[in-house]
Amino acid sequence: MAFHQNKPIALGMVGGGPDSGIGETHRIAMRIDNKCELIAGAFSRSREKSLVVAKELRIAGERIYDNYRSMAAAESKREDKIDAVCVVTPTDHHYEVAKTFLEAGIHVICDKPLCVSLSEAKELLSLADKSSLIVCLTHNYTGYAMVRQTAKMVRNGELGEIKAVHVEHASGWASKLQEDEKKNEPSWRMNPTRLGDAGLLLDLGTDFKKDALVPSLFHGAAATPALQQSIADAVSAFVASKNVNVFVKAVDSASKDNVSN
Repeated sequence: MAFHQNKPIALGMVGGGPDSGIGETHRIAMRIDNKCELIAGAFSRSREKSLVVAKELRIAGERIYDNYRSMAAAESKREDKIDAVCVVTPTDHHYEVAKTFLEAGIHVICDKPLCVSLSEAKELLSLADKSSLIVCLTHNYTGYAMVRQTAKMVRNGELGEIKAVHVEHASGWASKLQEDEKKNEPSWRMNPTRLGDAGLLLDLGTDFKKDALVPSLFHGAAATPALQQSIADAVSAFVASKNVNVFVKAVDSASKDNVSN
């Protein structure tokens, strides 16, 4: 993605409609460094809701689309097309949305986790490589001052040898019953038919793996492909067995292998 100092990166967004916490988080981040400009979007399945967001952000109505497919098709043909799309939908939609824009020749910025399955993620990366496009995965908490400071202290050995990491994700939305009343089923974060057996561990748990597990349990080791695979294997073992002891043993074994290497 070519960046011109005097020209902001033109972004589109899929998802992030009214009351979307993660959508607003990304929009705030865009405004902080002022290097991006949000000029197009399909913020919701409801055009009315998308237009509500567009009005708040002063985005022209002609750049608001009914769905991500029509958005990718139309934007790819414009001379002033978006440089990249920011995907902030529920996780089970990431693959199809990202693939559609990559096939349209548009770079992708996707909120974590990238996909529901490893095979989907590998396919997206392969498609991007073939087209010389970028797939950027965002882990928002890595930018928080407290997280960065904690990781630095662990890497510098200021806390000594880390024996265990206790992580809590305090969210106001979780204080209420997470259920889609219209469909009489759990919300997408709690629905195994949408996120698989890993469920919330796949969604919010990726923040734990990225920000706490790597620098702490692996003694500040660099996030090499081998280490990332070790983390994935440990989490997969836990999900399959539902036994935390299996997870601990897998992490301990991976830690020794990666530190020794």
